Amino acid sequence: MMRNLWLNTVMAILVCLVLGATGFAATLDTQGEGCGNMSCSVKSVALKSATPEKIVYDFEGSCGYWNASSVAACPPTVQVKATGEWFKNSKVAHEKIFKPIANTSSVILYSETSSNCTENPWLKAGVACNVVSGNTEPGVSYPRSAAVLSSAQRQYLASTQPPSSPLLPTPQAPVIVLPTVNQKFVVVPANVKIQVKHDPNYGVNFEFQWKPFSKPNTPSGFFVTKKLTPTDLKTTYGVTSAAVKIDTKGFWRIRSQSVFPGAPWSAWTVFTVDALTLSPAFKKQIDSVKPLN
Repeated sequence: MMRNLWLNTVMAILVCLVLGATGFAATLDTQGEGCGNMSCSVKSVALKSATPEKIVYDFEGSCGYWNASSVAACPPTVQVKATGEWFKNSKVAHEKIFKPIANTSSVILYSETSSNCTENPWLKAGVACNVVSGNTEPGVSYPRSAAVLSSAQRQYLASTQPPSSPLLPTPQAPVIVLPTVNQKFVVVPANVKIQVKHDPNYGVNFEFQWKPFSKPNTPSGFFVTKKLTPTDLKTTYGVTSAAVKIDTKGFWRIRSQSVFPGAPWSAWTVFTVDALTLSPAFKKQIDSVKPLN
């Protein structure tokens, strides 16, 4: 009986401790005495570089946590630097907030995100942006540095934009004319003629892939990239012709892309390379033909 009384007493103490701890945690959460989200402010802005494809900004400011109740021990406010990259063609805003360590290249990273935006968020306030990578906090607008810029800071950045950096449109995908779809080459090595129509303002890249002929009752396999270098390259008014020597039998495919950052690829054009196989009867007939003297 004494043993049961002792066990009941211990269980009662444990229950009280658990309930007491749970109630304390709920009280803290309800009163909102945590540090909340990190807040940042921008002190200075500068244009670092600008090209037809990308604009890079540098910022200096501070980031930290503020707690009105002063109950929680929040991290102190620190001086930080940030870089903002606006990719004109893809409309991506990449931001990195960090704190340099002394005078070395080492940094403490505070935030890094990439967002899809309708316009340059550092030049225009209220631009709609959707974060596509990086860790985010609820209730915070990204990029952080763009969200807290003043009107004067935005006007300054706008005034530093070089007039010689126009937005270049992304060229359309090239169109492969030769080889034709499912064209067969029955000589090994095969001399494959290439012809592609593309934006006349840019050159073109090629990619070749290959997979072997599948054997009966076996999977067809996968295409693998092959490094082939076309020769006899000639370009006239947006039409590039070339040739490539292929000495491996199998299924081949080719696609092309304009030499431009982020340019789209053409559709794949599939063709085959195989050695000509003569039937025994036809081969015997050819061998029986006597050459003329």
